[in-house]
Amino acid sequence: MKTKSILLALIAILLIGVGCEKNNVLYGKCDCLTMEKADLNLTKEKAVLRIVSTEEEEMRLQPRSHNDPIDIIYNRQSDMAHIIYRAGCSVNICRVCNFPDFVKKWNVPDKGQDVYFEGQTYVSCQEFTGHTDGLHFYYDYVLTTLMKK
Repeated sequence: MKTKSILLALIAILLIGVGCEKNNVLYGKCDCLTMEKADLNLTKEKAVLRIVSTEEEEMRLQPRSHNDPIDIIYNRQSDMAHIIYRAGCSVNICRVCNFPDFVKKWNVPDKGQDVYFEGQTYVSCQEFTGHTDGLHFYYDYVLTTLMKK
């Protein structure tokens, strides 16, 4: 009887473990000679994840997403993800250097998926094209955690 109870408990633990969603992101780094930590701290934050299929769709989405303080936009066409963080009049744009493959497979609704993320912000080592009006600031970002809320 005792052996049967232990066996059932082990099976229950395994079944519960199978239902858990993976949230740890494999460590990555940006394609930089050196990675200098930035002052912008975006750890332990919540955001809205949106997955788009084209550059045009991403450009149309960005002006519409100003109601959310932090957006993570993954573009399937370019295979790039960016964190867009609005602070007052300025916009911080972080290129995610290690966006995980398991998230690319998520079925994200059109309105977006609430997520929780952690990681480290670095001074950008790439020249960004786009807004150069002094209100947009560019960084690199290495994720350590990303999970659905």
